[in-house]
Amino acid sequence: MRRRAVVPSLHKRFLSIIMEKVFCKCAERLIEKLEPYALSGQPVNMEARFSQLTLDVIGLSLFNYNFDSLTTDSPVIDAVYTALKEAELRSTDLLPYWKVGSSFTPFF
Repeated sequence: MRRRAVVPSLHKRFLSIIMEKVFCKCAERLIEKLEPYALSGQPVNMEARFSQLTLDVIGLSLFNYNFDSLTTDSPVIDAVYTALKEAELRSTDLLPYWKVGSSFTPFF
């Protein structure tokens, strides 16, 4: 049953369409955004740019919604970015601090 649900999303034709219409378009937007920095030699916060790229790819491929975070700044995009950073932090932290009460005193 699970295989029938997953196999269409891994079909070669579907993957090529996703690559062409989502990944390549988003990557082209990122290149356009980085080009002025490359020409002027200014430093770029690549973590922020890759996070914007990731948000655009996830939005288009999973939700069919274009956040357009590479070209526009929005408080909604900032909130999503903050939530993604918090999820990353929680998934990689050794101590689950979000489950610990406020009266917790560390042992070290």
